[in-house]
This record gives sequence, structure tokens and C-alpha cells, in this order.
Amino acid sequence: MAGVDGFYRFLDSYSNPSDPEHEQALAFAKKNGFKPLDMDGINESSKRITYRKTAWEHIHHERYNIIGPRYTKK
Repeated sequence: MAGVDGFYRFLDSYSNPSDPEHEQALAFAKKNGFKPLDMDGINESSKRITYRKTAWEHIHHERYNIIGPRYTKK
């Protein structure tokens, strides 16, 4: 398996038990640490993420203009 096309072929084989290469895809996945998608686990992990406060709320926004992607003083 090589490249993007090979990876897509792997995903097809991995998810389709009737595919002739399914067992090979399962072995490859196990060898390389692939795990089934666990949305509940992802959601639980996301709850523990903490975000650092920024100074955004302390900026006097009325003194600035937004010009494209830049934020410049008036």
C-alpha cells in the first residue's frame, strides 16, 4: 500500500468484511496501531481540554480597525 490511493484502498478493505483483502487490512491496521473511531471517547477527551485566556477581552476594540486579516490601530 502506497500513497493516497493505496490508503483509500486500505480503508475500503478494512471497512468491508466481504473484501478479499479485508483480513490483510485488519492485520495491517493492528500492526500499525489503528483503532476504531470512538466518538464517545473523543467527546470525553475534549471535555478535559482547557483553553488559555488571552488578552482579547482587555483590548479596547473601539481603537482598532479590522483590515483584512490584520488588526490595526485607528
